[in-house]
This record gives sequence, C-alpha cells and structure tokens, in this order.
Amino acid sequence: MQPYFSVLIPVFNQVGLMDQCIESLKKQTFGDLEIIIVDDGSTDESLKMLEGFAKEDSRIRILRHEKNKSLAAARYTAMKEAKGQYILFLDSDDYYFDYTCEKIHNYLMENPVDIVRFGYYGIRTDMTEEFPPVKTEDPYGALLNGEITPTVWKNCYSKSVIEKTLDRTESFYCNMGEDVFWGTVLYSIAESFGTLDEKLHNYLMGEGMSTNVTNQTIEKFKRNLASTTECGRQLVKYISKYDPENLDKVQTKIDTMQKYILLQAVVGKQSMCDVVTLISLFDNGVNPAVYQYGCYKLIPYVVRMAYGITDEMMDQLGIHFDKNIFS
Repeated sequence: MQPYFSVLIPVFNQVGLMDQCIESLKKQTFGDLEIIIVDDGSTDESLKMLEGFAKEDSRIRILRHEKNKSLAAARYTAMKEAKGQYILFLDSDDYYFDYTCEKIHNYLMENPVDIVRFGYYGIRTDMTEEFPPVKTEDPYGALLNGEITPTVWKNCYSKSVIEKTLDRTESFYCNMGEDVFWGTVLYSIAESFGTLDEKLHNYLMGEGMSTNVTNQTIEKFKRNLASTTECGRQLVKYISKYDPENLDKVQTKIDTMQKYILLQAVVGKQSMCDVVTLISLFDNGVNPAVYQYGCYKLIPYVVRMAYGITDEMMDQLGIHFDKNIFS
C-alpha cells in the first residue's frame, strides 16, 4: 500500500547524532509514512545504528552506498526509491514536532498542491530564531531573485514533481550547494504552490554536514569549491534546457553561492597569504564576478580588520568604496 508521506534522510557518519531525528518521526500523530534513510558510505558504525532503528520500526527502510557519493547523490537515491504520495526531506540532525506530518496532511487534503511551503525554527546553542515562510505570489520567481532560500527541507513535494525531477536530472557528487540545485529544479517543475503559515521543522543551525565552512583548511575549501562548481554546472545545464529565459538569474545565484563560501572562509583566516590563495582559486575566467568580489571587497575588508581601520577613519582619509561585503 502506498504511504502518504516518504521522509528522505541522507546519513554520513552520524552515530549518536540522529536519535532525536528518528524519535520525532516515530512519534508523528499522523503515521502513514515511510522513512527512507540512505547511508552514504559511512565509515563509522552508522549502518549498524540504522539497522537497529529499522528493527524497531517497520516503516524505516535503509539504503546504502558502498562508498561515499555525496549528499546530492544520497538525496537522488532516496527520491528514486520513494513511494509516498508526498515527499519530505529531513537532515539527520534536525527533527519534527509530533504534529508536523498531521498539519501538512490536513493542509493538503484541502489544498492538493505540488509544493507546500512551511516555516521552521533555527536552533543555536544560545538562542532559537523563528523563520516563517516568505509571503509571495510567485515562489519560483522569489527563489530566483534570492527572496526565498532554496533549502529543500522546508517544503513538501508531490510525487509528480519528484518523478519529473528524476526524469530531467542525474546523480552527481556535491556536498556544498546541493540545495541550490535541487531547490531550483523542484520549484521550476511545480505547477502549484501553497503556504502553510506554521513553523513545523527544527533546524540545528551550523551543525549539518555541509554548513560549517569557517576555520577550514585550504584543501577543504578546494573540495567545497569543487562541489559548488559542479552544482553550478549541473544547474546551468538543466536551466539551459528547461528554462533558458532565467539563465542569467541562475548564474547570479551561482555567483552568490560561491561568494558566500569565499566570504565565510576568508573571514576565518588570519594570514593574508591564505586569503590571497583562496581568492586566487577564482582567477580562472569561469566566475569573474566572484574573483572581483574577492579582490575589491574581501581583501580591503581583511586589511581593515587586521589594522582596526574603522569606516570613520576611511571617510576621513577620503577613501570611498562599497562597505557592504555581503553583496
């Protein structure tokens, strides 16, 4: 019998880090769901832990990649196996409220749309932030313009959207920026959207597999850069074929994504040599906007921080430049 929901969870070396995630699914007040967990070539005892979860709850299905294929590929594998009428994505260290699935189900019974958008709580060690769904009449346009983040886990998707996504895409290696790819593709395919104005997801901010990019080595940054570059290549390939009118907007999104990882890496560096090395990785003609951003915004920012130069001091010297390094 087809379950109403499929909840898809990628896992890589998560022993002791996902008990709350699984417990939140087991306690759902609406229980017509399957839980598909993809172990992406874990090298710890994750598989053994997952098999234990499956023995305790027959709704849990475990899939395994013999070697690590990346977060993007794990989600692709899970989508291929999903049997539910609607699909939810959940990261292994996040969790739902007991009523999350029930609220979404009740909404869909009255509004059978392709994508339901909902809000979430961002949880830090010292505070919790509320993130309601962005109000918009054009979710896809808002996503392309950067008004909506492309995070896949704050939406619920119809089976037809997932099937069309699988028909139009392929698995690829990407651990950084995969949400930009999947989120853009899924929104581009959906023909109808709904907004559930409730916060139904608990997101542990800065704790996920692909979120912690500060204080990293240059080698790790190179791996992240390779992931975002492949994400961009796959997205340009997809948009060029299925939505060419928005190719310029998609390229801007790719540039923004790479500016972000560069910014996060540079801010954590004390050595100007390291900063220049990171920025020089973009001196290849592929993303000139990111290279210029590094040269004309990040280097002045690092110099100012190193020498304690304030905006007032810059004004007194008559040196004027765009002080907003986040754009």
